[in-house]
Amino acid sequence: RLGRRGRQRVDAASGGGMIDMTYDDALGILRCVSRGSTPIAELELFAQKAVSLQARARALHGRCLILVDASETAVHTQETAAAFSALAESKTQPGDRSAIIMHSAIAKLQSQRMAPKDATGYFTNEKDALAWLLADPATP
Repeated sequence: RLGRRGRQRVDAASGGGMIDMTYDDALGILRCVSRGSTPIAELELFAQKAVSLQARARALHGRCLILVDASETAVHTQETAAAFSALAESKTQPGDRSAIIMHSAIAKLQSQRMAPKDATGYFTNEKDALAWLLADPATP
């Protein structure tokens, strides 16, 4: 469904679940909010729904920008961490970037092992995360 300002809301799991997604056509940003620990089945559903939004972003903007609010996300199980890592590796294309908002130092260390290093930034607030995402990657 399209909402305000061209945003399309997609629930990753029936009943809301632990990951919610919205897509902002104007900015070309896929916004994800993750809460708690994510079961593998929900991660797989999230990945399926994200594929079409990533393709849309690449078609419209030439890249996929993802803003993840993981400020309420716990450390994942090894199985879930491995699944997230495989997902990030298989779905990230040149030019894509992800900004992750998180507060837990332990969760950040785990995430840094799962995400593509050169295409991921870590932040404590949305303002800085958005500024980095929307900045020209060639600018230091």
